[in-house]
Amino acid sequence: MPEKATEPEDCGLKLCEKCRTENGAFFDNLGTGLKDPQKLVNGFVSRVETLEGAINELKEELISLSKKNREFFTRMFTTAGTKIELNNDRERRKNNIIIYNLEEKENNPKVSVGGLLKKIAGIDLETDVIEVSRMGRRSEENRIRPVLVQFTNANAKNLLFANCFRLKNFASFGSVIINHDLSKEDRAINKRIIEDKRRKIATKEDITK
Repeated sequence: MPEKATEPEDCGLKLCEKCRTENGAFFDNLGTGLKDPQKLVNGFVSRVETLEGAINELKEELISLSKKNREFFTRMFTTAGTKIELNNDRERRKNNIIIYNLEEKENNPKVSVGGLLKKIAGIDLETDVIEVSRMGRRSEENRIRPVLVQFTNANAKNLLFANCFRLKNFASFGSVIINHDLSKEDRAINKRIIEDKRRKIATKEDITK
């Protein structure tokens, strides 16, 4: 009977031995930490500080990335908004003209403009024109102010430009100039184009001399 009881006791001893062996490193480290608690605390603090540093670096990178993205989208939306605004402005102006050097004989410019349109292109002011107005305030020097004319459609405008050569046949319209109603941006573009053409012509003339 006593011999049969030894087998369970041996199993228990073997299990305890295995647990002690597998967890030996843990207990050794724990023992070291308990012997020198300050070292254990310092190691823990060092790890925390390292982690905090990594987190702060990540935060800075995210802030920088967020700022760059914000600036990018701001530029993109600003550019898109500017283009939309420019296109809308062009759409509003597409049926307009500006008449220069048309004498201010009457307070109402419709009289002078109506006569010009009828004589030059047979355009009826009442049916083909929306609005006629002088641009700017009357100056003390009595400079002739330009006249803005808004047509109902592009056909009337194109008809007038096609017949502008007839202006020279009328003494009262001899100095009159008719231009498209261009936006500030388009005027700047046209100015650069004209300047480039002038430079090319001047260069060509210098070569042929």
